[in-house]
Amino acid sequence: MRRILGNSAARAFLILGGMVMLLPLGWMLTTALKDEWTIQNYPGKWKISIPQTAVKDTLLLDYILVMNDELEEWVLEDFEEPVTPWEAQGMEVSSSAAHTFFAGTERQKKVEPKVGERMLTIDYDFTRNAQGQWQRSFKQPMRIENALNMSLWVYGNDCGYELSLEFTDGDRVFSTQEPLLVNFRGWRKLYVAFRPEDQYGELALFTAHGKDGPITFAPTDDIHISPQEIKFSLTPLAYPKVLFNKALNNFRLVWRSIPFGRYYVNTLLIAFAVTLGQVMTSALAAYAFARLDFPGRDKIFYGYLATMMIPGAVTMIPRFVMVKWFGWFDTLYALIIPGLSTTYGTFLLRQFFKTLPKDLEDAARIDGCSLFGIFWRIILPLSKPALITLTVISFMGAWQMFLWPLIVTKSQEYWTLQIGLAYMGGRGGEMGSQYNLIMAGALIVLIPQVIIFMAAQKFFQRGIVLSGLKE
Repeated sequence: MRRILGNSAARAFLILGGMVMLLPLGWMLTTALKDEWTIQNYPGKWKISIPQTAVKDTLLLDYILVMNDELEEWVLEDFEEPVTPWEAQGMEVSSSAAHTFFAGTERQKKVEPKVGERMLTIDYDFTRNAQGQWQRSFKQPMRIENALNMSLWVYGNDCGYELSLEFTDGDRVFSTQEPLLVNFRGWRKLYVAFRPEDQYGELALFTAHGKDGPITFAPTDDIHISPQEIKFSLTPLAYPKVLFNKALNNFRLVWRSIPFGRYYVNTLLIAFAVTLGQVMTSALAAYAFARLDFPGRDKIFYGYLATMMIPGAVTMIPRFVMVKWFGWFDTLYALIIPGLSTTYGTFLLRQFFKTLPKDLEDAARIDGCSLFGIFWRIILPLSKPALITLTVISFMGAWQMFLWPLIVTKSQEYWTLQIGLAYMGGRGGEMGSQYNLIMAGALIVLIPQVIIFMAAQKFFQRGIVLSGLKE
């Protein structure tokens, strides 16, 4: 009975310890699923905002600007007039100084305009209409050929519906390539880019289309007046799709805010190259130290092990000087070649090789197998657990490198994911304060490590156990 109670207590303690260790991962996951409004109103809480897809609700719009090449701005709409020229289909629009509605806690909340003194109130009711639109036609002198972007303030209600925008200038139509998801609360400034190099990431790129296909702008000094129209469309989505979009929203923003794809390719290339190099060099060196007899073998091995006592910070400056001398600074060579060997890997494989019976080598040697043939056909196949263990350790070490890539690179072209995450958190402004985006990026970085570790866990445990045994 005492033994059963002891085993139960030990298991309960281990389970509790495992749950405690998972708390940081749980906090990272919940933070990555939060929106900006939840981060600001419930800091440090585990609360996640669940979209409330009301078929009858209100959106607010305020202050629309357009900027040109010379960074000059002209106002398309500031909603200061009590009677606005906006028209709507499937919804009602009106200009008001403030708007009062019931928040999620059933308390009345008064919303003031973000920029001007008035704003546009858009009331939609999708019980009668499958889509709502509101638009305005106007004429004013604009050099739309030189336009860079359009900015507008939108007060979201976290409905998760799709908001599209279309701008018409004569026979040219600019439309959102991808609709904006209204999965945020409060005022948010949205940027709409007219050109690929000016994309801001919050709202998808505008594309220009004419009668003969896509239009290439040619700068001109002519100021002309042409009929123009701006039109918004709000389309409801099914609730499962709203939840799916809400869960992926932060990950999409992270992927678009910085060149995350480029960082991912760099990190994968470096991690695979370094891992392959460390496994190959460690296997060859370990085979020599474990199976070959030569003068001073053990002394050389102990001296080799002594290098593990030297802190990496001590060798960082000499390595950097060598990288500069070889002309590898700010190249992939500096990120790959210095990490192609590892003392720990040699020690790990040597200990495992010494557990293999020598009778197998003797039999192979009698059959005429060469020294390299014994290594390739007998030692390596029998050492699969240790090799996979070293592969996992090397991959994780290369994947998590931060200080060395930070020192030997200066171009974003060669940055890794770790530097990209640090840039996200330290660049200041909105991105630096949005911990939900930083945690979403951290989860994206974590996924390959978790997959590799879980896939190799069985071999990893066996390799650790057997590498400590002696013949």
